[in-house]
Amino acid sequence: MLANSLSRHLSRNYITFANLRGLSTFDLNARNNLVINKSQLGCLTPYNNKFGVRYDGGVATLGAAVALMSVGGVAQGIGNLFAALVSGTARNPSIKEDLFTYTLIGMGFLEFLAIVCILMGAIMMYS
Repeated sequence: MLANSLSRHLSRNYITFANLRGLSTFDLNARNNLVINKSQLGCLTPYNNKFGVRYDGGVATLGAAVALMSVGGVAQGIGNLFAALVSGTARNPSIKEDLFTYTLIGMGFLEFLAIVCILMGAIMMYS
């Protein structure tokens, strides 16, 4: 009777690691038989069973995907850049070399932006 009333009292406010593993709370040989608050259960991870360590992999993946969406804008910008090069060369073929130089400079800026976006996505994914 005393064990039942004590376990009911513990089940209202507290839960033990031993209960999580299916062991009795009165098993003296159970490892990590620590009493913790129920509100702290969300802080336990299946990886290391430590408090305060949480890895939200889904949120990190979603953030990295949003950061990498800008690479599509960079690809569209490169396409527009070369379309303008072809259009400008067709209108005035004598300045083809100057237009090509400016196109390569613009493409360098766009590639730098793409690299920064990919690095930010990797940082968001793995930190």
